[in-house]
Amino acid sequence: MARILVIDDDPLLRLLLQESLQAHFEVMVADDGAMGVEIATAYLPDLIVCDVAMPNMDGFDVLRHLQTLEHMADVPFIFLSGNGNKDTIRQGKLLGADDFLTKPFEMDELLEVITARLEKRQRRQALVAKAIDELRVNITTALPHELRTAIMIMEGYALLVLEDGDTIDPVQREMMIAIRDNAVRLRSMAEKYLWYLRAFLPNYLARAIQMHDPYTLIQAVAFDVAQRVNRLGDLTLSLETATVHMNDEYLSKIAEEIIENAFKFSQAGSAVAVVGKINGDQYMLTVSDYGREMTPDQIERIGAFMQFDRSLYEQQGTGLGLVIAKRLIELSGGTFMVQSANMQTNICITLPLVADAPSQQTL
Repeated sequence: MARILVIDDDPLLRLLLQESLQAHFEVMVADDGAMGVEIATAYLPDLIVCDVAMPNMDGFDVLRHLQTLEHMADVPFIFLSGNGNKDTIRQGKLLGADDFLTKPFEMDELLEVITARLEKRQRRQALVAKAIDELRVNITTALPHELRTAIMIMEGYALLVLEDGDTIDPVQREMMIAIRDNAVRLRSMAEKYLWYLRAFLPNYLARAIQMHDPYTLIQAVAFDVAQRVNRLGDLTLSLETATVHMNDEYLSKIAEEIIENAFKFSQAGSAVAVVGKINGDQYMLTVSDYGREMTPDQIERIGAFMQFDRSLYEQQGTGLGLVIAKRLIELSGGTFMVQSANMQTNICITLPLVADAPSQQTL
């Protein structure tokens, strides 16, 4: 319900306005200009109806003061006055008043003016919000693309220099390795941002494509992630074949983020198990690690840019990985669940199966 502030020093008119308007709006009243400014500043009304002729601080002074406040700049302001001469009306309009009614007036007329001004404000706010959202999307989409392009150039030149490793100083070689490794890290971060933006843009839908042999793709992703962190020996796989409603690009990203998360939050030498099996009309993929537990509150608050216990544990990244995976799974009609207890964390996802799936195979 819109909040209306009425400022008028006439007690009878003030009471009449309050009783008439409160059937349609939340109404606040002030009996002079100074009190009106105080109430407006404290309670931020959606529209102000103000008398012109008041002692000490008249309606024109009220409007002048409120226009100096940034948060009050777009609040519609309607003058009421017993003086209907052109100079008074012109002065009110020049000050920026949205409308000017002369006394006496019909209450229906005031209601029409208030409703029209509130609707105009809502349309204006909607247009501004839309423009801001479009600008935000354009900036946040373009920035990771630009960063990724620059980072890939840095990474490429570092690799070229390292190919001639025998001809450069050992200290310089170590510096180039650090540049290459950090470029790879930054490129990975930029790509995560792009995935996040794609998944959360309005009207974005994951493409539901039948995909055969998900176990082949998951196996390749798991080996790649394990090799990157030098933990191939910790990886165990048990994957059944199926036909799921998911294209390989999305399933690859989901598997990468979940498996990478398991390695990141477990110690070298502890197992990371990837199990995929048919469960009724669903394909269930579970990735288990034996490392740091997550509390129920942390599981509930999984979200973008959220990292837990960072003051206690050194960790890299932005907290986007699981959010991206969860979003893509939900867009594809699947489910995402985290279980964590007794130093074991299981991330379980399900995806809908296609009818008449192929016979089971296990790796």
